[in-house]
Amino acid sequence: MFRRVIAPALALILALMGCGRDVTPSTNTALLSGTMLIRFTTVGPMDFTNYRYAIIFNTSGNGQEPYANAYLTSFLNYSFVWIVGAQNGLSVAPSLDQIFPITNGLGEIGVSVPPSSVQLTTNSNGQNTQFTLQFQRALFYTPVPAATATPTSSIPTAVPTTASQSLWNINVFTIDSNNNILDAGGLGPNDTSFTLQVDTTSAFDNTLPFKKAGAISTASTSAQIAGGEIENQP
Repeated sequence: MFRRVIAPALALILALMGCGRDVTPSTNTALLSGTMLIRFTTVGPMDFTNYRYAIIFNTSGNGQEPYANAYLTSFLNYSFVWIVGAQNGLSVAPSLDQIFPITNGLGEIGVSVPPSSVQLTTNSNGQNTQFTLQFQRALFYTPVPAATATPTSSIPTAVPTTASQSLWNINVFTIDSNNNILDAGGLGPNDTSFTLQVDTTSAFDNTLPFKKAGAISTASTSAQIAGGEIENQP
């Protein structure tokens, strides 16, 4: 059953993002088969109290990028989101939500994550400007939930997410306490030319995948995305 059904308003979507189940991660540091590792780096020291750092995935296999202007792109390219920090001011621990379009807006449900399936390392570069999130890709190998047709819910219209979908599109956002997206991959929240697609069946180490040269942001340096890294082990 759906946890929530959301009207198509960006502020409401962001209010729900990161409201899934907090996870106390494992301490395993090896990048094992079936695992992805993402390093998220900001210009200034990360502020987990006032900002949320989001990693957005489109695992449907349609090849489209999940952009910050979700309203204009009809939510079609959102599958999952990891959120780190500023979750009701209570926890830095990562939470995972599944996100999917429905006929009257957006559906979202928290994913139950075994502690052994995820590891978060804050201050992973020793400068307080980076965290590292390592997780098992199998967490995303699940179909879009079935919805019961009621006055407040509708049947999902998204393409199911399955293990056979090997091409993932990824973006990153920083979000403030008012649910505003302050920065995103590429040139920022309004950039709809940025594309980051990875093949999860291949081993790779993609450094600095998130920002383009010339990106300008007026946000706090704690919210400005400097870059990052994605590693994958098939």
